[in-house]
Amino acid sequence: MKKIASLLCLFILFVTIQPVQAKEIQLFSKYYYLYDRSNEMVYLDEKSDEKIYPASMTKILTVSLALDKITDIHQKVTITSQDIDGLLALQATTAGFYVGEQVTYEDLLYGALLPSGADACLALSRLTYGSTKQMVEAMNQKVKSLGLTHSQFQNVTGLHDENHYTTVKDMARILNHALSNKEFVKVFNAREYTSSSNHHWISSLQRGKEYKGIDISHIDGGKSGFTDEAQLTFASTMTIDHHQLILVTAYAEGQHSQNHVKDAVHVCDYMTKNFHEIVLYKKDEAI
Repeated sequence: MKKIASLLCLFILFVTIQPVQAKEIQLFSKYYYLYDRSNEMVYLDEKSDEKIYPASMTKILTVSLALDKITDIHQKVTITSQDIDGLLALQATTAGFYVGEQVTYEDLLYGALLPSGADACLALSRLTYGSTKQMVEAMNQKVKSLGLTHSQFQNVTGLHDENHYTTVKDMARILNHALSNKEFVKVFNAREYTSSSNHHWISSLQRGKEYKGIDISHIDGGKSGFTDEAQLTFASTMTIDHHQLILVTAYAEGQHSQNHVKDAVHVCDYMTKNFHEIVLYKKDEAI
C-alpha cells in the first residue's frame, strides 16, 4: 500500500510540474512568460529574466498605484496643462483630454489602459501622488516590496528611456499584484468604454479583433505597448479549467501586425487543448 501511494505521489508531481517545452509552441515574441495564479506554476518561460523595455505595459503599474490612492472613482477632477504639455513633441499616445476638461477618476483609469493615454497617466500621477516624480518613486518602491530585482522605472507612461526596464517575469508579478484590486480587473478586462465627457476608446484586444479579425473571445484582458526599442509588448490574462493564467510577451516585431495579440490567442488555444486539471484522488479518500 505504501509503495502504491509513493508511486501515485511521483505521478502527481510528474503531471503537475511539467512545463510546456519551448519547441512545442512558436511565438512572434522573443521573450515570454506564462504564470498560473492558482498554483504559482510556470508553463512557459523564454528568457524571462532578461532585460526588456516594457513600453506601455508600464501603465499597469501606474493605474494600480493610482487605485491605491483613489477613494471615489466617480469624483470629478480637472485636466491641466501639466497633463498635456510636451506629449505631442514626444509623439506619445494620448486619450484626447484637453485643458480644463472635467473628467472622473474612472475616465482617467480607462483612458490610461484602453487608448494607452499618456495624458491620463500624467493626470493620475499629479492627482494621486502630487507629481510624476513622486509616483515614479512609488513605482520603484512597489517593485522592491514585491521582491522584484530586475525592474526600474523612470516615468509613468513607458516612453523609452535606457534606464526604464523590466523583465517579462517581473511584469507578470506586477500584473498579478494589480489583479488583486477588483476595480483594476474591471478596467483591464474592458473591451471598450465611453467617458463621462464622451470620449470612446477600445482595448488592445479589441483592436486585434477589429483590425485583423482575431478571435479574442477566450482572453480575459490585456495591455499592450510599443516603442521602436521595445517593439510590441503585451500583458494578458486567460482562464483555463478554472485557472487564471498571466501571459507576458515582449519584442514581437511589426507595429501594426497585431502579432502580440496573435501570440496571446495562440498560447490560449494551445493551453486549452493541452492543459487539463485531473483529480487523481481527493483529500482523505481511501485508496
